[in-house]
This record gives sequence, C-alpha cells and structure tokens, in this order.
Amino acid sequence: MTEKLRNCPFCGSDCVSAIPKDGMTIDVFCGDCHAEVNVYGDDWNTRPLESALEARVKELQAMLDDSRDKFRRLNAIHKIQSDLGVIPDSDDRTKAREELLAEANIELEKVDAKLDQARIAYNQLETEFNRMRAGLAQARAAAEKLAENISGAACCCSCPFDGDNDGVCEIGAKENCIEEILQWAYAPEEVEGI
Repeated sequence: MTEKLRNCPFCGSDCVSAIPKDGMTIDVFCGDCHAEVNVYGDDWNTRPLESALEARVKELQAMLDDSRDKFRRLNAIHKIQSDLGVIPDSDDRTKAREELLAEANIELEKVDAKLDQARIAYNQLETEFNRMRAGLAQARAAAEKLAENISGAACCCSCPFDGDNDGVCEIGAKENCIEEILQWAYAPEEVEGI
C-alpha cells in the first residue's frame, strides 16, 4: 500500500500503521485506540459512505461560502448605489436592503437545510458504525470464550501451527486460535460451551 492511510474510523486518529500480511491483506493498527483490522489491499482507504459524506460537506461548505460572498457583494453594490444617489430616498434604500437580505436569507436557509441533511446522514452512518463495532466486540468475546474451551493443544481451526493437518497445534499455541476463529468463524460441534 503506497498511499497515505486514512484516519482510524473508530477514533479519528491519524496514528495508524499497516503491516503487509500475506501479499493480499494488510494488518492496520491504530496507535491511539489500539484497533486492529485485517483488510484486503487498499480496502482501508475505501470507505464509500464516508467519502460521499465528506464530498457533500465540502460541496455544502462551498455553497455557504458562495452565498456569503454574494451577500457581501450585494451589500457593496448597495453601498455604491447609495453613495452615487441611485437610490434617492430612504424608502427605496430600505426596500432594496430588505430585498437583498431576503435573497441572502433564502440562500442561507437552503445551505442550512442541506447541512442538516448531511448531519442526519452522518449521524445515521455513525449509528450503523457503532452497531457494527458492537457486533465485532461480541464476535471477539465469543471467539475468546471458544478459545478458552479448547482443551490442551487441540486446535479447532485451520491453525498455521498444525503442520500435519491432524487438528493438533504442533507448538501448543492455543492463544493463536482466537485470531483464526475471528478470521474464519469456524467452530466444530465437539467444542462445548458455545
């Protein structure tokens, strides 16, 4: 992975690092919240919903800046017209000012409405993300419980330490089974307590 890693989606930290694992996947670690994720290729930087929301927020910010700029220009034009006497009496000036303010307020209300929509979409995305994070925590807890129930050196998965594929971890590295369980979600029927 040659491009800069995006910030951690869990805590927002930019203290993330990646370690290539097997040529197809990478392990990404957050130095702040200690999240660990195994992803394929550039999937860490591929977040379509988050990217779409970021693009929309930038678009709405540009619209807001444009509306503010228009309002400043209208005020400047009004001042010039007033200085030149193009707007002769105060009633005309008041009416012109009210029209300008009404136009500017309409534009600002449109931008505010779009920002509200973006906030709602962001909150929905954040809720979904929190739901997914809770599911991951439940899966990890279940995997840890499963690993605790593995007796002796028996391995319940395609353990990389099972050299002769007999289902027994050759080096007795039962703790490594947790990661395998999380990765493959495989639990044989003979393991009790699940």
